[in-house]
Amino acid sequence: MHVVDGAGAGRGAPRRRVRPPARGRGHVGRWRRCRRAGCRRAPEPAVPLVRREDRARPGRPNRPRPSHQPDGLRPHRVVAAGAGRLHPGAWRAALPVAQGDHGRTVEGGRDEEPRRYRDLAGRCRRRGRDDEGPRGHEASGTRRDTGRPGARVGGGEAAGRVPCRAEDRVTAGAIWVHGEVAPDGSLARISAEVATAGRALGATSGRAVEGVVIAANPGTAADELARYVPVVHVLTEPATAQHAAGMAVAQRLAALVERDAPDYVLAGAGPEGRDVAGALSALLGWGVLVNATAVDWADGPVVEMSVFGGKLNTRSTFSGTHGIITIRPNVVAAEPAGKAGRVEPTTVDGDLAQPLVRVVERIEEAGAAAPIEEAKVIVAGGRGIGGSDGFRLVEELADALGGAVGATRAAVDAGWINYSQQIGQTGKIVKPKLYLALGISGAIQHKVGMQTADTIVAVNRDPDAPIAEFADLVVVGDLFEVIPAVLAELRARSG
Repeated sequence: MHVVDGAGAGRGAPRRRVRPPARGRGHVGRWRRCRRAGCRRAPEPAVPLVRREDRARPGRPNRPRPSHQPDGLRPHRVVAAGAGRLHPGAWRAALPVAQGDHGRTVEGGRDEEPRRYRDLAGRCRRRGRDDEGPRGHEASGTRRDTGRPGARVGGGEAAGRVPCRAEDRVTAGAIWVHGEVAPDGSLARISAEVATAGRALGATSGRAVEGVVIAANPGTAADELARYVPVVHVLTEPATAQHAAGMAVAQRLAALVERDAPDYVLAGAGPEGRDVAGALSALLGWGVLVNATAVDWADGPVVEMSVFGGKLNTRSTFSGTHGIITIRPNVVAAEPAGKAGRVEPTTVDGDLAQPLVRVVERIEEAGAAAPIEEAKVIVAGGRGIGGSDGFRLVEELADALGGAVGATRAAVDAGWINYSQQIGQTGKIVKPKLYLALGISGAIQHKVGMQTADTIVAVNRDPDAPIAEFADLVVVGDLFEVIPAVLAELRARSG
């Protein structure tokens, strides 16, 4: 193809054999042979083919004029020809690879929309690379114009990255552990277990793990919690001295969460931990997964729970990026960290807006040498004990072994022992070193509360009782004969 100006020559100059200018709009012409042999005639005036525009109008000379796109390249993602563009021209093909320093638009992307900077928190984008299609190694070099001030010469990571702004560096939220304070001011054992589980979860997820202790006198408990986590935030709340801790702690904890923005909060599945978790969920609008028997991490915490009396284990996770988890006692062995953490006092503004429950009386219950949840040895009795007199024999054996007394729901419902000693699905979850089951059949509801014991010894007349399936040792016989024989042997060994 050839473009010929249709304007005539000056006066007196030899006239060329060309067709007269087009009277209307121009068009594309081709060389044509003259009828006479050896004669070639110039084509009619035509428009350029690479994105030039025909601006011929009725009554105007038909000649090429400067285009709005002097570089001859189409804009990104084909733009339809305007009303004045009769011939859109030949479209340029997408470049197969990014060409270095060609000074023009780089074509050929896989995005459906034009490239633009997007605000992606926490991500440093490579300039001109993140939203382009796959390219060969030829495209790995820099495409910056070295003639511009401050332009970097050469390739490499530094030449191809956009610096991260401070506001773009968003770190993953921390995992917080709620530390409960025991009646004597020390850290509750369940909180040490939860802190151990939280530390393992932080190591798997790469997130920071921090503790929070809120109480009227939090110092001792905070120092103990610092043995398990790197940082412990301490807040003094006098209201917990004369009121139930659940709602007061939850309000202060919610204020800290809104200020410091952790992603997950772990608490023990005890009386205080359940109160705190429920109130905190209502205040923050977070979901709760309760009574966890195990916690793992897979793009978020995965919580295993035992349901239907231990007949089924479920694995659940959160649909969002925040959540509260309560962990059952005695499912994790408390293990201090290799290095003690630090304690950081903190405060929050504002009053407690929610109503509190005032404590009107405290009753100290006389019990065994150790709380049943923390006992290393537990001697438990079931329906086979026969009555409250039978439990005196159970208590005598527990005292001789330095352990605590437990019971099944059937014994508690019969009024033979207090509910505080009940072990099972609707009672306490225990994990002793030794569990002696006397006159207990081993129903699934009771198994849920004691199956994690290190050693289980059962005494039962029925060799086919369900407890024989999971006990480490089964003594088939009358417990009223076996227990006195065991007590006699213990007394003989102790002198």
